[in-house]
Amino acid sequence: MTDAMLASIRLSTKFWVKYIGLVSNPEKALHYAKIGGGIATEVVKLALMSNDSPTRFKREARDQQARCLVGADFIARGQGSRQGAWLLGQ
Repeated sequence: MTDAMLASIRLSTKFWVKYIGLVSNPEKALHYAKIGGGIATEVVKLALMSNDSPTRFKREARDQQARCLVGADFIARGQGSRQGAWLLGQ
């Protein structure tokens, strides 16, 4: 037998063992159903969540990137280094 056939036999055997375990223990099946329902509820809440309210700390990404580049240039000039200027392409 090939490895793929052996792997599929092992997988189906594990599936049936889990299935028999759940059928013989309905409390465990109910517990798994509650967990699945909780996860589904959280996913729905996240999907239906409204957008954040704007604040002064939230800006567009390009504004933050520009500030970082200006800050790097300022540090480089203050220390007499060319590293910050190199980052800015100067």
